[in-house]
Amino acid sequence: MSTLVTTLRRLRRDKEGAAVIETAIALPVLLMLAFAFVDLTQAFAFRMTMQEYAQSGADFVNASGQDTPTDTEVKTAISQLSGLPTSAITIIHPFDCNGRSASLESNGCPNVEDIRVDYMKITVKSSYTPVLKVASFADFMPSGDIAASATVRMP
Repeated sequence: MSTLVTTLRRLRRDKEGAAVIETAIALPVLLMLAFAFVDLTQAFAFRMTMQEYAQSGADFVNASGQDTPTDTEVKTAISQLSGLPTSAITIIHPFDCNGRSASLESNGCPNVEDIRVDYMKITVKSSYTPVLKVASFADFMPSGDIAASATVRMP
């Protein structure tokens, strides 16, 4: 009995191996945090790439001067630059009447004397798959579409 008590007292004072056990507990948590950070930064970089593609479409419209390009021409230009299919690019034409947004369903400004300003809103969308995807354990970023848009005032 005294041998058992002596052994237990010695083990309680013994600190050898404590660092290994602490590392074994902390390392998986630190690795998951690192992968979560990688996933977050990759998704952000992907979003910024989509934003650059949408902005390049707006730049294409601005570079055209008074000759406004068609939606198909803008989609083709973005598609050639990005490698995305034209189906991933949507274009709508909102407008303002006297500085107030008008409904897209309306045909024009309510009053003849209203000042109408036309815009082109270009949206680029593509699917994103995170780096680390372990269902219900390490799925920090959801898979899905990431979209970005740019709006340009029409000449």
